[in-house]
Amino acid sequence: MEFLKKHYEKIMLALVSVLLMGTALMLMGTFEPKGDGGPARDDTNISRAQPLDTNELKAIAALLKEPPPWAGTNEKPFSIEMWEWDGLDLHKAGKRMAVITNVIEELDWTVTLRTFPMIFKSLASRVGTNDIFQINIGLGGAGTRFVKIGDSFLQPIYGVNEQFTVRGYEEKKVKQKNPRTGGEETVDVSVLTLERRSGSEVKNIPLTVGRTQYEREPVATYYSTMTGERSPPGDLKRGSRFAYKGEQFEILDITEREVLIKALKDGRIERRRPSKVIRQ
Repeated sequence: MEFLKKHYEKIMLALVSVLLMGTALMLMGTFEPKGDGGPARDDTNISRAQPLDTNELKAIAALLKEPPPWAGTNEKPFSIEMWEWDGLDLHKAGKRMAVITNVIEELDWTVTLRTFPMIFKSLASRVGTNDIFQINIGLGGAGTRFVKIGDSFLQPIYGVNEQFTVRGYEEKKVKQKNPRTGGEETVDVSVLTLERRSGSEVKNIPLTVGRTQYEREPVATYYSTMTGERSPPGDLKRGSRFAYKGEQFEILDITEREVLIKALKDGRIERRRPSKVIRQ
């Protein structure tokens, strides 16, 4: 008894160790592989493979190749028509359909505001009823002319010949106070009227004798941002016509703010803002 009391804890520890070892051996026996040691096999539920049914896939392929006609009331969900492009127009195969484009939007405009002097110098001579007048048009003395009523002549304005015609003369004198002397004096304010044709525009220009009058005129040129094409030689003025990509256009007005253009085929009016304004 004394031995058990002294070694009780050691005996109990030994018994627990033996119990644990026995439990471990039992578990190892439970999971030990059977037969040749390979994985367990279960062949009882295996069935023979069945061939794939391709009839459904063939039916779908046939529908994709030749879709049935659309029976709905709305627009077809898919377009199967063939389209053609000839470089200018987009149309269905066998049927032309023009693409509506505004070709005038391709043109980049430059407006030049040109100014040149005109002066009615004097009544040069009077022979019977044939009065001869001296006028100057343009810069320098190259535009000096002696003309009479009814005369028509061409005058180069910035390299372009324009037609002028002497339309009338009104002789007129008025009395004005001379600020230097304080007295009155007779002053000649006679007016010679010239008609100017610039493009299709015709206007009358009254010139008072001895006074320089500056005639101002805007002109325009264009550059195509698509083709690189430039406007025809010479400047486009009010009334000028030009062709671009087979369409005809007419310049109605030119200002530093816009170029007003009319399409001759349908009468539509286009307003194009110039990208550049030059003052001469």
